Amino acid sequence: MRKGDIKKQAIIDTAERLFYRDGYAGTSVDGILAELKGSKGCFYHHFESKLAVLQTLCAQRAVHARTVFDQVKTNKSSIVERLNILLYCALPIRSGEEKFAALLLPMMLTSEGTILCAEYSRSLTEAFEDALSLILSEGEADESFYTDAPAGMARILLTLLNAFWREAAMAAVRGVSQRGGLDINDILPVLDLYRGAMERLIQAPFGSVDIIRAAEMMPLLLKATNQF
Repeated sequence: MRKGDIKKQAIIDTAERLFYRDGYAGTSVDGILAELKGSKGCFYHHFESKLAVLQTLCAQRAVHARTVFDQVKTNKSSIVERLNILLYCALPIRSGEEKFAALLLPMMLTSEGTILCAEYSRSLTEAFEDALSLILSEGEADESFYTDAPAGMARILLTLLNAFWREAAMAAVRGVSQRGGLDINDILPVLDLYRGAMERLIQAPFGSVDIIRAAEMMPLLLKATNQF
C-alpha cells in the first residue's frame, strides 16, 4: 500500500472509531485530526468533508459484505437458499452490522443521512449485482425462477432490497420519534411487502424469499434507535 493510501486509511479507521464512540454529529474533523495527530492539509487532501469519510466507509462496508457472502459455503445449498444468503449478506441491518446500524439510524432524518443512504445503496448494488445475476441465471436454468433478463432483474432486486432497509429504518425512526418506542408491527408490513414483491418478480415459490427474520431485525433496530 502506498504511503498516501496508508494515511487515507488511517483517517478512515480513526473516524470510524470516533463515529461509533461519539456518533456522527459528535465527531468533528478537528477531533479526528487530534486522534491522528495529523494536519488539516492531510485530511483535505484525501477528503472534502467529514461526510466524504463516512461515504468511503460505506463503500468499504459494502465490499466487506460481499466478502462475507463469498466466504459462506453455499455449494450444497439450493438456488433459493443461495438467493436468501445473498440478500441477507447485502442487508446493512443484520447481525454483525450492529455498530454501523447504530451509527446510521440517528442520521436518517438529516440531509446528510439521505446522501449517505443513497451512496451506501449504490455501493451495495455494485458489490452484489454480478453474484445475484449469476444466481438468477442458474435459477432460470433449473426452473427455480423465471426471468428473461437475469442481469437487469438483479439490479431491480437490489434496488428493492435497498428500498426495504431504508424504509424499515425510517419506520423505526418514526416509531421512536412519534411514539417513543418501536413495535414489530412497524416492521412486519414492510418486510412482507418487499419479500412478496421479490417473489412475484422472479416467480419464486410463495414464502421462499426470506431477506431477514423480523425477530432478528427488531433487536438491531431497537438498539440503534436507543441512540436518539
